[in-house]
This record gives sequence, structure tokens and C-alpha cells, in this order.
Amino acid sequence: MENDFNHTAPDPEKVMAEIRRNAMVRAEGDLADSLDDIARNVEALRESGARIEQIAAELGRTPPAPATFRGRLGGLMIRWLDRLFWWQSAALRELGSALAERQKQETAVWNALARAAETLRQIEHRRRGTTHE
Repeated sequence: MENDFNHTAPDPEKVMAEIRRNAMVRAEGDLADSLDDIARNVEALRESGARIEQIAAELGRTPPAPATFRGRLGGLMIRWLDRLFWWQSAALRELGSALAERQKQETAVWNALARAAETLRQIEHRRRGTTHE
């Protein structure tokens, strides 16, 4: 009866090796997905950064108006309101500049993360290449 219990027992080392191999396969897939997510996010961040910089540059400026009486009158009113609310215009320009700067910093952080993740991928490829040979 004792023999019945021992012949079905799995080898613990083989079980652990299989668990490690499965974990590595999942981790490699997760790393690839993460790198793709980072690349998409970096590109979206660059695009939104360009838009923020464009908006920040236009803050407080009189929009172009047609060369009509109504257009000239509108431009005059906007300049008058800008002088009347000078502190708001200055604050808006400052806010726009701060947002643009923050956007640049966030993009730099994402770029660093993307480089670090790519380095991890290269290290893993080298490690796997040396262990399989």
C-alpha cells in the first residue's frame, strides 16, 4: 500500500521549474504590453503638450478679426476688457506657461520610463539568450 502513494507524487523541482517558466512567459507578455502602453501614452502626451503650448502662446492675445467695422469694434472691445481685467490676463498667461512647463516635465518622465522599460526588455533578451545556449 505504501507504494501506491509514492508513484504518483510529482517531482517538486520539476513543478517549481514549470511554475517559474510559466511566470516568465506571463511576465514577458506583461512587459511587452506595458512597453506598448508607455509608447502610446508618450505619443499622446507629446500631442497634448503641443496643444497646451499652442494655447498658452495664444492666451491674452486678441484673436484675428475680419477687416470690417464689426471686427474692428470687437478687437477694440477685447483690448479694452484686457486692460480692465489686466490681473486676470496676466494670471491666465502665467497659468498657461506653468501648464506647458508641467507638460514638458511629464513628457520627460514618460520618456525616461520608456527608455528604462526598453532597457529591461534588452536585458531580459540577453539573459534568455545566454541561458538557452
